[in-house]
Amino acid sequence: MNPRFFVDSSAIERQGGGGFVAEIAGDEAHHALRVLRIAPGDEVVVLDDSGLEYHGRVREVASRDKPPRFWVQGETIEPAAGEPPFRVCLVQALPKGDKMDLVVQKGTEVGITHFAPALSERVVVEYDPRKAEARRARWQRIAQEAAKQGGRGRRPQVAAIRPVLQCLVDLKDELILVLWEQAETPIKKVLREENRQGIGGVALVVGPEGGFSAREVEAMEALGARAVSLGPRILRTETAGPVAAAIVLYEWEGG
Repeated sequence: MNPRFFVDSSAIERQGGGGFVAEIAGDEAHHALRVLRIAPGDEVVVLDDSGLEYHGRVREVASRDKPPRFWVQGETIEPAAGEPPFRVCLVQALPKGDKMDLVVQKGTEVGITHFAPALSERVVVEYDPRKAEARRARWQRIAQEAAKQGGRGRRPQVAAIRPVLQCLVDLKDELILVLWEQAETPIKKVLREENRQGIGGVALVVGPEGGFSAREVEAMEALGARAVSLGPRILRTETAGPVAAAIVLYEWEGG
């Protein structure tokens, strides 16, 4: 697979006849020129979070500029095959250690489009507001790298850390599914019974290592959520979200 680089939409100039010229600068250019050793003539893919891929060749390199830059020119613009046709949001109660890194990485590879790190009753991670933005920025970088590797056309967005109920209040037109080990309804049953028409996407809600309390689940159900089961086996918190997303996309991505 050719190297992929994300840029702002303003960095891509459409030309007559369906062609384009894109300027890659900043961290993406530094990585391309210093690590990947990109050179004129190399084939690359430029992405602008629109879901489109811009296929072209490196036309010019300014490696001595500060910051370094290079330009890509091409005539092939097509939809990114790796993007799902609907929103898949993961509301993930903060797990211990660096497990959230794995959740974001693998979730992005599977097809999750939005991550909402959340606080819940049984979260044991010490939440420090002073470090919250640094953690979010780290997860955003992980999502970007995983999006490149997974052939995605958009970078999944990582929201700020908030209480889990606040995360749910902001969800619009989503089918909200709470993954709960005490639920009796299989996730597959709900997905096959629901009519996708009029639903903007699916929001999956995963608890921390200790799961959600019954009181929390009741509060989420009052907001329109449905408690569902992933089956007879108990999955770790860092496994449940990506597995559930894979099930959702398997059931619904085909239309």
